[in-house]
Amino acid sequence: MKKTFKHQKNQAIVSDAFLRLSDVALITAMGASTILAWEKAGKFPPAVRLSAGKRVWYSEHVRDWVLERAGVNHDA
Repeated sequence: MKKTFKHQKNQAIVSDAFLRLSDVALITAMGASTILAWEKAGKFPPAVRLSAGKRVWYSEHVRDWVLERAGVNHDA
């Protein structure tokens, strides 16, 4: 069975991985439509297009966005 963040709610974000929209929504506590709207407005990291119908987000970009929004200095 393929594991996604839905099955790993207590796990940290995996480094160097692609995340589906449902995973990003779970991690950010935002709705899918908000994520897509914010992405379009430049307020959220852009998705990577794997094919015409498949978009994913790079886990490190999502992680950095979350930490920035939380005011955490993750470079220290």
